[in-house]
Amino acid sequence: MAIPVFQDTYATAAASQLAAVLGRPLRQSELDRLSTVASQRLADGDRPAAVVNTYNNVRAPMKLSTAASWVANREKGVPILTGYGTLFKNHTEYDSVVGAFVRYLMDGRKVAKNQMFDLIRTGRALDDPEVKAKNQVQLILKLLNNSWYGAQGERGFHFYSNEIPPSVTYAGQNIISSTLWTFEGFLANNLYLQDVDELMHHVAECVKHCADQSLSAWGLEPADDATLVETLVQASAPGWDARPAAERLVATMSDTARDALSFRGRLYEFLSCDRVMGLLDVALSGEIKEADPKHLASHHPEGKAALEELWTGLGAWVAIPWLAGDLPRRAATMRRRAVIACDTDSNFLYLGPWMEWLGQSYNLAEATPEERLTALNVMVYLLRLLNDEVMWTLTKNLQIPEDKRRLINFKSEFVISRMMLTGGKKHYAA
Repeated sequence: MAIPVFQDTYATAAASQLAAVLGRPLRQSELDRLSTVASQRLADGDRPAAVVNTYNNVRAPMKLSTAASWVANREKGVPILTGYGTLFKNHTEYDSVVGAFVRYLMDGRKVAKNQMFDLIRTGRALDDPEVKAKNQVQLILKLLNNSWYGAQGERGFHFYSNEIPPSVTYAGQNIISSTLWTFEGFLANNLYLQDVDELMHHVAECVKHCADQSLSAWGLEPADDATLVETLVQASAPGWDARPAAERLVATMSDTARDALSFRGRLYEFLSCDRVMGLLDVALSGEIKEADPKHLASHHPEGKAALEELWTGLGAWVAIPWLAGDLPRRAATMRRRAVIACDTDSNFLYLGPWMEWLGQSYNLAEATPEERLTALNVMVYLLRLLNDEVMWTLTKNLQIPEDKRRLINFKSEFVISRMMLTGGKKHYAA
């Protein structure tokens, strides 16, 4: 995400990325060039930013370069960044009336829902008058909560704010598009890299992500040059011929960078190694009706342990460890290969390649429906772990306080335990 930074920080980060890719210290001429570019980009930071105190409804518009200075010189920590260009003071600095009311509504709804479920657990029917009354209360509080940020965009409202409503909706777009970006990168190597800068950034982030890992521990060797180039080309955006830049980059790439990039976008090649096949054997040996970690731990603990171990490898060597700063815009134009539909209520992924690969590797042609559901939920469980890490990275980048980051999960239905085919309240196809 586009977190405001000073020129030196910007240049230092760029130098670190370039050195990681090249595998050598940068020359002074290269450092000077990076410093010049950083200075120009920060000076051009005309994107409007706004610092908001929601209690007093105070707005302080400023240029991004000015906001960078304000952020860096704060004594009480970095404020929360929405991506829309609004910087909110940390919630611990004051008791916000707006925030307190949202908490009041959310806590009230939670109480009503728990009371409703308690009645159902005692044997009450869904059409029982008391059950229906509790359900009505929680629905009313849900509607009030959902409408609150919209009401703040009404000029006649006492707590009118020109920043909060679009910041809330943009945050939702960030969450959804971050999930889309990650699933596309993981399942289909569809990253939409737009230029040489992004190409370098991608490689550098991959290097940092697996710095303490060993590719040989999985019995794998680095990919050859032609495969590395082709992986980078496939991850590039339509309309940009990335091949010349990819060939130059691979020719000068360090051994560490080669390892880090060898299986990005090559999910099924990684899954085909002996160690992974052994873990999948364990996972497929029991029934996985739901990919909820709590349920899986109780009825198939060996499978849960195998999938957790498998994720350590996939997370280090296959998953894409970074998020672009303008994901909502990219998501609107991305030619998707894996995500068929993506919103907060209905999420559809194309997992045909996974089921086909699994069918060939484990001879699932004669599998029962229960066995096929287990096979599907193996990947669903891995995607759930992937998305947990993405949401943590996103909320960290937005400077959301650590104890509050998990609260953002309510906006992403990918994260909840019902992210599978189940006979429960809702039916999600993953």
